[in-house]
Amino acid sequence: MAEESKTPEETPPLQKSPEPNDDTDAPASRPGEVYLIAQSGSNFFKVGRSVDPDKRLSDLQTGQPQKLIMKERKTVGNMVEVEQRLLAKMRDKFVPMPGGTEWFEGDIAKAQEIFLSLVDNIKA
Repeated sequence: MAEESKTPEETPPLQKSPEPNDDTDAPASRPGEVYLIAQSGSNFFKVGRSVDPDKRLSDLQTGQPQKLIMKERKTVGNMVEVEQRLLAKMRDKFVPMPGGTEWFEGDIAKAQEIFLSLVDNIKA
């Protein structure tokens, strides 16, 4: 069976190497924000953490052919732990992108529901 070519809207996000920032080596109890970013025109989304999600979004947008949109963000007292729990839940429910651990493919509205439910129920 021949593989169908993907339209630009279906192109997976570029997998970027982690750039050094003040979030990479954050202590487990560091406060910050967790976020869910979606790629416009596709079912691709990313879950992550940052002390500056707007800057993180801008950094991720560089080199991306499709617009990235901040769908959800929440301030938490323990961003590392909350991010790990979010990623584990997303891996259970969605298809992880090849070569990455924070990008997924699936129903973004459902991902938002899971994100909000989990974060709102964590006392971190």
